[in-house]
This record gives sequence, C-alpha cells and structure tokens, in this order.
Amino acid sequence: SITLKSARLVAAKGEKSGEVIRTLIIPGKDFLQVSAVDVPPPAGLLQVPGEPARGFATDGEIAQNLANSGEGRELVTWQPSESEAALAVSGHLGSSADVGTWDQFAVNERMYGITSTFNE
Repeated sequence: SITLKSARLVAAKGEKSGEVIRTLIIPGKDFLQVSAVDVPPPAGLLQVPGEPARGFATDGEIAQNLANSGEGRELVTWQPSESEAALAVSGHLGSSADVGTWDQFAVNERMYGITSTFNE
C-alpha cells in the first residue's frame, strides 16, 4: 500500500483539480509501479552545502575513511568475564556421541510415508 498526505486528483486540461484529500491510501493491488518526479527528499536527507553528499557506504569505504582520518583503533580479543565464562557454549548442539547414525530417507519414510527414489 501507498499512503499519500494532502493528495489531489490532477485535472485534465481545462478542468479544475479535485479537492485535497488529507490522507489517501492506495492498496497494493491497485497499482503496478510508482514513479516520483521532482519530489524533494525528506529534510533529514538534504545535503548540507559545503559538505560531501552522504549516502550508503560499504564497510570498505567506512574503513578507508577511518584510516585516512587517523581515528583508527587497535582491536583487542574479547575475553569473557568469570560469570560469562560459566555460560560458554561448545559450538555445537550437544555431544557428537549422542548423534549416532542419521538416515534422513528412513526418517522421512517412517514419519511421512515418503519413499525416496534418490540413489547415491
């Protein structure tokens, strides 16, 4: 859906424009594409005179800007506190000894009645 504030039906040549509609909601099923021409960006996105335009920056661009500005910082290895160390996880979901053998095709057949034609 699209919500328009202070919308007005544009009149054909020689006709009067429609009344201002305070809020007009157009359901997504009623349009295929939207184009906006000569619509100013929201005030927060306006470029400040004398400053470079801001936009999306990749990690590499941000890192390059930090490196050029001399604002870099030394990275340090994270070490958990004593209370956090007690909560450490092993990196997997349980012991590998508990897993046993896994036959996905047999489980699917047993649970869903599906017999696979896959041939290794």
